[in-house]
This record gives sequence, structure tokens and C-alpha cells, in this order.
Amino acid sequence: MKKYLSAVLICVLVVGLLAGCTGTPTTTTTASGTTKATTTSGTTTGGTTTGGTTTSTGAEPGPDFKFDPPITITIVDQDVAAASGGAWDNEDNAWIDLYRDRYGINLEYMWIVDSAQYTERVNLMLAGGDVPDFFNANAIQFQQAFEYGLIQAVDEVYDVYTTQTTKDLMMEAGMMPFEACMRDDKMYAIPWTTLAHESANVIHVRQDWLDLLGAQPLTTFQNLEAFFAAVKDKKPGGVAWSISEDSGLSRLTAMAPMFGAYPDHWVEMPDGSLQSGVLQPEMKEAVAQFATWFEAGYIDPEFGTSSGTKRAENIAAGTVGFNMDPFWHPLAWQAAKNNDSKCELSFFEMPTKSGKPFIFPSVGVGVAGYYLTSGTCEHPEAFPLMLNSFMEIFYLSTDKDEGEKYINWPDGTPIWQAAFAKAYRHYKNYQQSKDIAKYLNPSFDRNQ
Repeated sequence: MKKYLSAVLICVLVVGLLAGCTGTPTTTTTASGTTKATTTSGTTTGGTTTGGTTTSTGAEPGPDFKFDPPITITIVDQDVAAASGGAWDNEDNAWIDLYRDRYGINLEYMWIVDSAQYTERVNLMLAGGDVPDFFNANAIQFQQAFEYGLIQAVDEVYDVYTTQTTKDLMMEAGMMPFEACMRDDKMYAIPWTTLAHESANVIHVRQDWLDLLGAQPLTTFQNLEAFFAAVKDKKPGGVAWSISEDSGLSRLTAMAPMFGAYPDHWVEMPDGSLQSGVLQPEMKEAVAQFATWFEAGYIDPEFGTSSGTKRAENIAAGTVGFNMDPFWHPLAWQAAKNNDSKCELSFFEMPTKSGKPFIFPSVGVGVAGYYLTSGTCEHPEAFPLMLNSFMEIFYLSTDKDEGEKYINWPDGTPIWQAAFAKAYRHYKNYQQSKDIAKYLNPSFDRNQ
């Protein structure tokens, strides 16, 4: 059983982590800084039009540009309104109005789907070649769109139409997100920057379970396994297992650094070459350990049909009291606390099996997605303009009315999620926690 499970886990990881190749697109960028794209009705070059297409010239190129007359931009997206309980209309909300009133941009959805269906729908869209002006893609889809010649370079419009504020906030993540967007020495995507350094996984465990079981703090590998064994014996959540794994094996990936394995990274070899971390000997050890834990009953026996959503449900229901997540993501634990007042949470850095410190935690390049611009889009500058509004309102606005209109409604509804163009500061949650601490504790040193 152990050898079979190990083989299955390795196959899943290899297939999931080694996709992608290279290619050459067909779009070009003019020296004036405006992308040139040929359409069926004509060519747009440098902000003017030939051959029958309709464009606008408006003000001088830059962050304050407004299209006059207004333009229509096509997009596709996930149903973020449904994910927030249907509190707003995806096609009629404050952000849609802001894009129209401030920039003369009318957004038109080609389609909106549930978030669980979005990746597959984009895959089908790329295969058919019928893409909107702007859309968000994952790394593999970005590469495919580039190879198929469906997108255009955006480095010059990004440089001209984004504010310095937007550039500064996005650059908090360093150059890696932007380097991930480069193809043939040009920027073919605008990164949805995210919280790379905040995404390092730590152990979340119910402290009340540790107390109930008489377990030691999970600071060593031995203490961790002893906790798993105690849960199996006492079943404080009604089940014998502790690791709520899913079909994508995200818990294996999260816990792999405990064995010195980094399956979602490329590893430099002694000869200077790069190899996928999933193929390294340390990953074999991690897989073997998971197989051992599976046989011991420490892992959900139905993980092959489980998901991250199911894991959140397990936590909220009090079925499991252990998980691996970034420090800022104890959301399901709040639901557990709501359901059981005894629930208390503790956090621990992952112990290593060897007892040696981590080389580094497993974090990504700081990209949640890639905003792509169709090769036939006549107004690539529209996206950075919309992005400016989000960055300035979400991070810098101190106006209460503006905050309740564009960020969170008075009842807490996160209307900010309705914004189509988004990016996150590198240390967003850390910075917010310091800002809150300032008011909760006047003696708090914000520089620490």
C-alpha cells in the first residue's frame, strides 16, 4: 500500500508542477508607447485610428487619461458576487460606475462563472482563441496564451498609465512578480501581486485540544507525531485522523519543507542547472512519510475526493483541530470558535524532521494571477487606469464615505472584491495588523 500511495502522490505532483513551455507571440509594440494590434476592421497605432475602427484620443497619455467618447472593454471573470452571498450585481456596482465616470470605460462581460469553473472555462476559451480584451489567467494559461499569439506586450502602457503610487505599492514584492510576466524581454502580463512572504505556512492547532490530550507544544517532529497519535486514540473531533488532505495534495506540498523538500520550487543543482523540487530525494522522503501517516490513520482516508472547501467545513465543524496555513488565514477557525466557545488557537513554526532550521519556508513568487491583454485589444491602457483606482482607494483612502462605497459596506460586505483590476501589497495583512495595534495599544511601536 505504501509503495502504491507513494507512486500515486509522485505522479500527481509531477503532472501538476511540470506543465508549460515557451513560444513566440505575434503582437508588437510601437515606439510611441502604445501597443499596436491589428483587427478585422483596421489598425490602431499610437492612439489614432485607420481603416474604420472607433477609438478615442482624449487627454494626454498618462494616469489621468479619460476616454472621450467612452469606450467599451470586454472582460470575463469569476462570480465574486456569488462568493460573497450575492450582495451586489457583478455588472452594476460602484466599481463599474467608477470606471465609467472617471475614465470613460464601460465594462462588458463576455461571461461570468462560478470560481470553481473559472480555470476550466478559461482553458476552453484559450483553445477556441476567442478571448476578451482583458482576463485573468494562471501561470500555465499565461504561457499558453503567449504561445498561441493571443496576447500583446503591455510594458509600455504600464509604464505610461500607472501612477507612481501603483508602481511603488506593487514593487513592494520586488522584481520577481514582474520577471514572471516577461517573455522575449517584454512584459506580456500585469501581475496580480500578492502576499508572497506572508504566505509561508505555519501550524494552526487547537490549544484546547492540546490541553485536553496532555500534548506538548508542536515544536518538534516527535511532538507532532505524538499529537497525531493522541488524536487517533482520543478522537476529540469524532474522527481518528488529523490531516485534512485534499485531492490536490496541498497539505503534502505545505508540509514538504519539514523534510527539506520544496515541490513548488526549482532547485539549483551542484552543476548550476535547475531541477524541479518535486524530483529531489527529499521529496521522496516527504511522500514516504505521508504514506506512513496514511497507513497509520493520521490522514483523511477520503482525501481523493476532498477539497479546500471541505477542509474549511471540517475545521468549522470541530472535526479537525490541526492545519497548515499562512498566519493571516485562520478564517475557518473563527467559525469553529463561533460553534464551540472552548476553541482556542495556537500557532507554531513547522518543525523539521532533522531538527535543523528551515533553509527557507515554501513561498511563491508573489503572483496570484496574470492579467492578460488580448492581441486585438485597441485600448490596452484601460487596464492600468482601472488598477490605479483600486490601489489608491483600497490602500490610501482615509475618506469614510469612500471606504463604505468602494471597500466595505457599513455591514462589512467586501464590495472591494467587485473591482476587476486588483493587486495586493506585499505585506498587506502585516501592515494592517500594525495599524490596528496602534489604536488598540497606544504604546505599540509601529517600527518594530
